[in-house]
Amino acid sequence: MQLQSEKPFQIFLQSRDLQIPTRTLTLTPTPSYTLRHLKRSLFPAAAAADSPDLYFTLNGKPLQDSTPVAGSGVPPLSTLVLRCRLRGGGGDGGATGAESRDCYLNMYAEKKPDKVDPNEQRLSKWLNCALSSEPLREPCVVDKLGNIFNKQALVEALLGKKLPREFGYIKGLKDMVRIKLTEIPGLEDDVSGGGGARYQCPITGLEFNGKYKFFALRTCGHVLSAKAVKEVKSSSCLVCHEEFDELDRIVINGSEEEVAVLRERLEGEAKLRDKKAKKVKNGEVVAGGEEITQLTGAKRGIDVKVVEKASVKVDENGKVKNGGVGVKGVTPNAAKRFKATDMVPQNATKEIYASIFTSSKKGGFKETYSCRSLPLAHERSSARISFDFWVLAVVLFVRDRVWRIGANLGGPDNSRMSVLSKSDSVLIRDVWDYNLEDEFSLIREIVDDYPYIAMDTEFPGMVLRPVGNFKSSSEYNYQTLKANVDLLQLIQLGLTFADEKGNLPTCGTDKYYVWQFNFREFNLNEDVYAHDSIDLLSQSGINFKKNNEVGVDANHFSELLMSSGIVLNDCVHWVTFHSGYDFGYLLKVLTCQSLPSTQSGFFDLIKMYFPVLYDIKHLMKFCNSLHGGLNKVAELLEVERVGVCHQAGSDSLLTCCTFMKLKENFFSGSPEKYAGVLYGLGVENGQNGY
Repeated sequence: MQLQSEKPFQIFLQSRDLQIPTRTLTLTPTPSYTLRHLKRSLFPAAAAADSPDLYFTLNGKPLQDSTPVAGSGVPPLSTLVLRCRLRGGGGDGGATGAESRDCYLNMYAEKKPDKVDPNEQRLSKWLNCALSSEPLREPCVVDKLGNIFNKQALVEALLGKKLPREFGYIKGLKDMVRIKLTEIPGLEDDVSGGGGARYQCPITGLEFNGKYKFFALRTCGHVLSAKAVKEVKSSSCLVCHEEFDELDRIVINGSEEEVAVLRERLEGEAKLRDKKAKKVKNGEVVAGGEEITQLTGAKRGIDVKVVEKASVKVDENGKVKNGGVGVKGVTPNAAKRFKATDMVPQNATKEIYASIFTSSKKGGFKETYSCRSLPLAHERSSARISFDFWVLAVVLFVRDRVWRIGANLGGPDNSRMSVLSKSDSVLIRDVWDYNLEDEFSLIREIVDDYPYIAMDTEFPGMVLRPVGNFKSSSEYNYQTLKANVDLLQLIQLGLTFADEKGNLPTCGTDKYYVWQFNFREFNLNEDVYAHDSIDLLSQSGINFKKNNEVGVDANHFSELLMSSGIVLNDCVHWVTFHSGYDFGYLLKVLTCQSLPSTQSGFFDLIKMYFPVLYDIKHLMKFCNSLHGGLNKVAELLEVERVGVCHQAGSDSLLTCCTFMKLKENFFSGSPEKYAGVLYGLGVENGQNGY
């Protein structure tokens, strides 16, 4: 009975020892077809076909002649290398160097394993999937220990539950990072790859072959060489400019020490997840007995469904009879004991406020949760008095909160808004060519009362990088900025106006205004752009076709901006985040010229048009607890976003709110001495960049 043959597949064969170049073989083997049959097909008339002196290796590891070609023995598109074993003694049967017969027998008693070629093994690790040993091909993913996989092979193994034990820490694709490899030009159509590297660093051009260290960035997935990261010091990706931290860098195929560090980090993240999983919602006790003091509400990430209606009874002495069990799973000792003086209203005397709840002469009585204890002779009326004082405390507390809210809002008729107001009260006004002059007339009316202007731009990414020798990283950063700004076009500009306390203008309405200018110059069909950036902006809702049709003309915008009072005005404070490119595009629009060739010329224009500016990214250097991009900093400061991320209006509003919170918490409301510095450009030692 004839065995059914497998589906045809291709492999690559090469032999440096026999000077055979890389060639492609298409095989349709049966299950019994082995490497011995393959060797005979290569040397049909040679006696050496069955000789053990010729053997195959795969990924640097020798293979037995009995290894089946079909199945999992030799994966499709893998490279087989035909090697020759070199015999000692010259092959003439002469002296072996042995002084006795016993020494000769001991020398050949056990067959020594063939040595693994370290170069071939290294190449295999960097060119092939760590799971299937097939050549890497898009899409690729990397785990948190730096191993690279073909995504398809990994998904099939996860679905079939065939993942090897060594990769047992991978539970799903959420544990992986999708990476973006840069192919070497000219190898896009080369399927075999010639046995060499197929990918390279997009910045330095170093080959992805194991000779150089490479990092994968968890935030964006780009793969960069360690040399690029070291020489161009930046906290953002050198390809897409997305922010990343030190912990976001994953060493690819690292050394044992580097893998140990990554494994320790992975175990720490797993312990943290387990600890969070054991926490019971809203103030319940962790498995280890640790007390949790969290507030309820969706903003704090607490499921309010676990909070049940409290059922508290007070006995004659004003004490809680049922142990205070009103919240699911909370024991009497799980919460911090309340003290009356913990929440003293503003301008109130601490002792007088405390006297509402406690006796001025304690004597031998104990204080209860909410009011003072009474002598036993008053047992009948004590519970009622306890309740009355508790109600009085609630009334005072509510009155205090209402007073505070009224102070922030300035009453119902106030025309200003706290930067932390609800999103339904904010209106992001899209500005087009047909309403440009009307919107600028509103801006001219409010600029004197709202001199803090938070600014953000959207542009087509980065497409150019300068080549040459640079005096410093800031010089390299500026030349990169200039090359891209001079070539590309501005897409959106967002402006948020605020006063010194962070209040926003309403212009006589019941909404708080933020402006978003949409420009017409960028053409998706004609202009150069970075695909990742445009895809991100499209997903964020920017309509490029509408921008071309009814967008703002940059020259008309420049004329109105010059006469608006928001530039060339040292009373205006510009607020930005990592804003070298933002000011670059704005200067290009204002001057209708290319940027100056030097940093000093650039900062001369900045000083003239924007005399006072703050870059939050620079201010963060003086705030030890802050790190990351704008979204991360806003999250750390508990500032909520209004609008769509990656649209200029929403980003400028988030920048404004973040700056006000930063100014209040870290700089006592006065960061003037840190003004004038743009992160990554010019002076970065905390002094004025001008």
